[in-house]
Amino acid sequence: MRTAIDALPDPCFLIDAKGLVRFANRAAGDQLGPVRIGDPLSFKLRVPVFLEALEKALGERRSDHINWSEKVPTERWFEAFVAPLPAAEGVFPEAGYADLVCVLVRDLTEQRRLERMREDFVANASHELRTPLASLTGFIETLQGPARRDEAARERFLVIMHDQAERMRRLIDDLLSLSQIEMRAHVRPKGLVDIAAVAGAAVDS
Repeated sequence: MRTAIDALPDPCFLIDAKGLVRFANRAAGDQLGPVRIGDPLSFKLRVPVFLEALEKALGERRSDHINWSEKVPTERWFEAFVAPLPAAEGVFPEAGYADLVCVLVRDLTEQRRLERMREDFVANASHELRTPLASLTGFIETLQGPARRDEAARERFLVIMHDQAERMRRLIDDLLSLSQIEMRAHVRPKGLVDIAAVAGAAVDS
């Protein structure tokens, strides 16, 4: 059991009937900081909703799945699975406890940040496409109506409409490029990039 839990990539604890840590895997120390065997788990995780789930598992032998977030020092999101284990005689004979509770903690911060970035990106891309589209629609309606026979206005409007169409094309190209990058995210880049030129193009656009 120790070997299996120690191999897990997420922090995992075995808690005895008194709420004391009897085992913590390497991921627990790496991701949550040093863990002292024999200390209450509440020293490490003080979140009320988590402590309620742990108390339920210890007292009622019921499993639970909870989520919470932290604002300090930075915004982070977590989930935890709390499950009582069947009697395991001899697992921790030095402690004298047979019934244990397994606590698995997962850090969802990166996943939530990616979700938020995608939501923001879709909203921004929609806005950026809506602006030139509104311009094109307005100019077309004007050329079909009041400026139908105004040669000077038509020439001026056509230049602006061309620029707005080019802007939309660039945005669509950017979206396609991003899609290709995501599909090849596992492929290590091999070429050299002139960062100054890329930054200059971004500033100009």
